[in-house]
Amino acid sequence: MQLCESGLVKKIKWRMFLPGGCRCEHCIQKRLGCINVLMSRGANPDAEDKNGETPLYYAARNRLAECATLLLEKGSDLQHW
Repeated sequence: MQLCESGLVKKIKWRMFLPGGCRCEHCIQKRLGCINVLMSRGANPDAEDKNGETPLYYAARNRLAECATLLLEKGSDLQHW
């Protein structure tokens, strides 16, 4: 993932990786893979965007239970969404 290798992972816009839409197994696995890569490269699971929303918020809003679960397992703060 070029974005991660370039060191920009700390400034990632999580909403790009947690969009609404397709919930097929393939798309869910791609999102989970992205979350794992980003987290392994030091992304902050509680990073807020310009609206104060977090990755956990986007996962919950888009009904991506698998992504929300993974974010919580990776240390996302349930009180911070």
